[in-house]
Order: sequence, then C-alpha cells, then structure tokens
Amino acid sequence: MGTWLVGVLTSSAATALLIGALAWLCREWVSTRLTARVRLETERELTDFRSRLESTEQHVRDVRQAGIEGARSTNAAVIAERVTATKALARMVIDWRSMATISAVIGVITPEMAVRGATDQGMRDALGKMWDAGKVEQNLNQVSQLSAWRPFVTEAAWAQFAALQGFYVARMTKTMCMRTGNVELARRMWAVDGERKIVSTVAPELLEAYDRNPAEIEGIFLEKLGNDLLTELRRGLSGEHEGVAALQQALAITSTADEVTRETQRAQQPKPEGLGDG
Repeated sequence: MGTWLVGVLTSSAATALLIGALAWLCREWVSTRLTARVRLETERELTDFRSRLESTEQHVRDVRQAGIEGARSTNAAVIAERVTATKALARMVIDWRSMATISAVIGVITPEMAVRGATDQGMRDALGKMWDAGKVEQNLNQVSQLSAWRPFVTEAAWAQFAALQGFYVARMTKTMCMRTGNVELARRMWAVDGERKIVSTVAPELLEAYDRNPAEIEGIFLEKLGNDLLTELRRGLSGEHEGVAALQQALAITSTADEVTRETQRAQQPKPEGLGDG
C-alpha cells in the first residue's frame, strides 16, 4: 500500500512537473512568437517610415535646390539689368556734358535779354550752331527712354539723375524758345527758373554763389552732381542699402525735379486767348 501510494504520488508529481514544464514552454514559445511578430511589424513600420522620410527629405532637397537655382537665375537677371541701367545712365551723364557750353550761355541770359535775343537773328543763328554742336536733339530724344531703368538703380541715384536731367531740359527748353523766336514762350520759361530750384534742393550751400554768378557756379554744380551720380551708380552695383536720411534727401530731390519738369511743360502750353500773364 505504501509502495503504491509513493508510486502514485511520484507519478503525479512527475505529471504535474511535466505539465508545468509544458505550460512554461508554451508561454515562452507564445511570448517569443509574439515578440518576434511585434519586432517584425515594428521593423517593417520603421523601414516604411524611413523610406517615406527619405523620400520627403529628397523632395525638400529638390525643392530647395530648385529655389536656389531660381533665386540664382532671378538674381543674375536683376544684376544684369542693374549693370545695363548703370551703363545707360552713366553714358547719358557723359553725353550731356556736350551741352555744357550752350547751357552756360543760357545761364547768363536775363529775361530781358531772352526776349530781345528771340527776335535777333544773329543770336538765334549762334544758338542754333551751339545746339547742333551739343547734340541737343539727340540727347533730348533719349530722355524718355531712360525712365525704364529706374527700378534697377538706387533711389539716390535716380534722384540725382532726375535733377541733372531736369536742369539740362530746362536750359535746353529755354534755348529752343530763343532759337524759334517765340518771345512769349521765352518770357514764360525765364519766369519759371527751374534750374535755380534744383540747385537750391540739391546743393543749397551753392545757391547764394549761384545767384551772384550763375555761369561760374553752374559748372561747379553740374560737375559735382554728375560725379555724385556716377559714385552712387557704382555704389548701387555693390547692393548696398540706403539709410533713411539718404532716402528722404532722394525724395526731396526727385520731387523738385518732377516739379520743375511739370512747370516746364506747363510753360510750353499755349495760353487760352484773352488771358494775360497775370
């Protein structure tokens, strides 16, 4: 009886131990399988994510490179236009110097002399020769074409150019009045005196001397203005930015030049009949 009981107990213990061992093995197997599956799924997701991430990064790189190339292309185009604009304005400044002689002559003519000169054939002939020698017609025809370059130069450069242009246009308009013998137009143009307004805005320190001796100071003023403009054009090519004070001064100069241009144009318009100078 005792031997049988020990055998049963021993057999039961062995069975329980075996069952326990099998259960533990099953749990380990299931756990291992589950872990392996989770790891596999995770690796698949990571691989897919990495692939999508790399694709996205490549797309970003492509877009960035396209942007860089576009910016380079745009910048190159702007620089090319800036160089062309600088050349055009600089060439005009040099060409306008051919009108310096006739401009200086007009500068010393008083309103009374202008009225008399407009009726004097000798004066008209002399001005006509200076007009041709200074290539005035050619220079004035180029003026309207130069406004296309304004976006490609600094505000200061354009202001100085507008002042120089306004000064010469006013002087050459006066010359034209005398050459054509238009006494009334000559009287109106000398009353405008736009050149003096430009000097007072651009170089107020020269105004008093200009009033005393316009012929002498005109050359100094035009030389200074031309050199300042060429310097500003070179500075603009370097891409430097303008300060607030420079922009304000440029605005004042441009406003004066525009005002002189408008006054010159108004003076050339025929007055309605029945209206006097008053």
